[in-house]
Amino acid sequence: MKIFVFYPDTYLRCCNGTTLFVGLHNGNYILERTNSLAIEEKHPWFEITNDSLLLAERCSSKGLGYILEYTTLPYIPQKTLHVISSVKRTSELMKFAEGYHSKDLLREIHILAHNTTYQAPSDIVYSQIKYPVLGESADLPQRFVNDLVKSHIRSIIISGDIDSYLTSCLNPFVESDKNITIRTHGVYKNLTNAMALLSDFPNVTIEILLDSIELLPNMKHIVKEKWVDRILVSFIVKDTYELNKFIQFPCKSKFFIPILYDIKLQQSIVNEILLEADDIIGTSCSPMEISKKQMIHTNNYGSLLIDSNGNVFDCLRFIGSIYKEDIYELLNKNLHNPDSLWYMTRRKRKVCCNCVFADICPPPSVYELQGVIPYACNNTFLESISRL
Repeated sequence: MKIFVFYPDTYLRCCNGTTLFVGLHNGNYILERTNSLAIEEKHPWFEITNDSLLLAERCSSKGLGYILEYTTLPYIPQKTLHVISSVKRTSELMKFAEGYHSKDLLREIHILAHNTTYQAPSDIVYSQIKYPVLGESADLPQRFVNDLVKSHIRSIIISGDIDSYLTSCLNPFVESDKNITIRTHGVYKNLTNAMALLSDFPNVTIEILLDSIELLPNMKHIVKEKWVDRILVSFIVKDTYELNKFIQFPCKSKFFIPILYDIKLQQSIVNEILLEADDIIGTSCSPMEISKKQMIHTNNYGSLLIDSNGNVFDCLRFIGSIYKEDIYELLNKNLHNPDSLWYMTRRKRKVCCNCVFADICPPPSVYELQGVIPYACNNTFLESISRL
């Protein structure tokens, strides 16, 4: 008798009569209709019969496992993950918990400051780029900033105009070992102030948001060569015309942020960001990464956002105010709240829970969490599978 045994890092998921096999070590995959073949996720092998021989040969050619002759079934331990506590879970999965206190689980804080320069085409856009709404003015208590300096938080992002208020928030961090990022709209005044900051704050990185090709000349005249390693350029893309213009712009660190607010108007951008099967497979790094995606939203977990009014969010969901509760009290409540967006996985979303790609697809995007688009993939390839 013969069986086909999958390698330990071959991912297997059965759903709606379809089975997905992915070799996490080599990126190869097979999508197979398995109505007549008994394959279970918990058993990393299947018996080779006349019906399954062709599948075994395909899996072997893709490097997903090997054929084994047997007289008795081999013992193959199941892939399991033991969780003892939320702290231990974070320590093992996220690799950033440094102690056994909940405050150590706060990985990143995003603070929204002033905005007098950037007007988004829709209010939902500000959440997509984590930027203060036009006209917002922040005045966070100084004691809160001082507490952040003493905390274990590794990354702090301050978004808004580079003015005296933002600089006053930076001053306490001059000698800290934290990673500080200033996210600012790329108008001439902000860029000029940004260049002055870089010499005074060696631990600061500037992320410049450009929402129009008309702002590109500002970059060429302001940004100095010696600061190039500490400057990120993020292009806010509204349509494919500007996307093509931004692509041609030369800079060392270049990122693109699609913004979605009108699906009919922006269908070309939607088509650009929707994922194909190969895109989804390409995001799968290791069995550990898949374990993370099954349990938590890997992009948002451990990250909080504070708006200009002191309201705290775990991405989009309001969880409290720093004027009414300590930030660590809010963190602890969110950590133990099953409805927190930190735990929003694709298996929890109705449109994704029965998809074979649910565990290896990127975490739900802000566009999906806002309800702008239903899912991140180009669903046509899944429909074609169902017709096999």
